Amino acid sequence: MPRPPSYDRESALARAVSLFWEKGYHGSSMKQIEQALDMRPGSIYATFGSKDGLYSEALTRYAEAGGAELAEHMAGYDSILEGLQDYLRRIALG
Repeated sequence: MPRPPSYDRESALARAVSLFWEKGYHGSSMKQIEQALDMRPGSIYATFGSKDGLYSEALTRYAEAGGAELAEHMAGYDSILEGLQDYLRRIALG
């Protein structure tokens, strides 16, 4: 019977998003990924398949979060144009 994983997948993906955002795909070594995710190489490969697989899932997670944020913002506007203008303005002003 396989052991249950000793990591939280959601937390690992959140840390991967942060690492890739900070260092980029090519700037993130497997050693840095291991440290950021607090996982051993075998666990990373067993869970995500490869660095590419991890990056793909992290990118999907990042896009989903951005889409949810935009949808939440847009819910407060009757006009799509006004909502998008305000959303982009907030991004530009930081």
